[in-house]
Amino acid sequence: MTKSDRLRTLTSLSGAAAVAVAVGLAAPGLALAQNQPTGQMVGDHRPAEDIIKDYEAVQVPAYDASRRAEEGYRAEYMAARNEAMLEQAELIGELHTSHPNHDRLTELMPVRWNALMGAGETDKVLAETESLAKTTDNKELKVEALFANANAVARSSNYNPELVGAAAKNFHAAAPDDERNATLLMMTTYYQTDAKLLEETYRTIATDYGDTREGGQAKAKVYHYDQVGKPFELSFEEATSGEPIDMSKLRGKVVVIDFWATWCGPCIAEMPHMKKLYAAYKDKGVEFIGISLDAPRNEEDPSKDGLVKLRDWVAANDVTWPQYYQGNGWQSEFSSNWKIRSIPAIFVVDQQGRLHSPNARGKLDEMIPEMLGIDPIQIEEEETQEG
Repeated sequence: MTKSDRLRTLTSLSGAAAVAVAVGLAAPGLALAQNQPTGQMVGDHRPAEDIIKDYEAVQVPAYDASRRAEEGYRAEYMAARNEAMLEQAELIGELHTSHPNHDRLTELMPVRWNALMGAGETDKVLAETESLAKTTDNKELKVEALFANANAVARSSNYNPELVGAAAKNFHAAAPDDERNATLLMMTTYYQTDAKLLEETYRTIATDYGDTREGGQAKAKVYHYDQVGKPFELSFEEATSGEPIDMSKLRGKVVVIDFWATWCGPCIAEMPHMKKLYAAYKDKGVEFIGISLDAPRNEEDPSKDGLVKLRDWVAANDVTWPQYYQGNGWQSEFSSNWKIRSIPAIFVVDQQGRLHSPNARGKLDEMIPEMLGIDPIQIEEEETQEG
């Protein structure tokens, strides 16, 4: 199967149930007149040179790192930045309306769409990009419109894999050799629940776009898939007690492996649920092991010492399962050998000490009892306090 055939198959599967997004919507505030001679105005409008001059005169403020700790500075900076970017977007829209074939539109329209999406005007981007992709004779501009449309579909649908897959298919049809196909394909994996399709997507990205950033991420995932069913070997001294831990001694138990760090926001956000799962299943034949990607030791400044941070955090938050402090952050040997490129990353090892799943994040509630052969234990979540 060729590269195009593989991608076409994946996006067809992802988009099978999808409906067209923003079909027939007119682009608010943006006339899409076409087939005008290059440089010719549509109606009575300003010269293109004047519009571009005004666009280039807009100053997007630079972030002042010296004011980082200043209360309210970030909000002030973001408001000024967004205001400038929206002013640029308005001028680019004026240029397209009055000079729809101007040679800088391929460069500038993506700037407009990014600014609008940043301001929460995703619906406007959906409408503009879909209309423009259908009507423009400029192939390069059509490609940019389709890419922006796919990004807008992703944002507006919370990365629904079917909808993003349909938009990715449209982009691939117009630009089959564009490396940004890898970006869009990767977006279809974020909330993909079909395990077979998820693995197929990673393998396609790794094979067809291996030199891209997403290709590197996909190669790591493929490596993990290829280790399923093989022994998961690990031995270390527990970070808080110094007790020796050896996976070979845990045969007969389901072992959850959590690659994490105390500086990792998503890791910390998921820890309360992890603690509840551990409490529910630890006496049923389950063990958890944390593998820390915290910073190296720093005896001169304990506030920057990764081991101190790990010990302090697990003690303060009553995390009682074993912790493996690797000692070298992202460059740590064990996690690097396992090609861990993002955290949290959660593996599950079966009772025979073999890797069962390298993609268990968000699936432990179902996976653990299934592997134990018992009914799921109800995990009560804390109610959000309002007021």
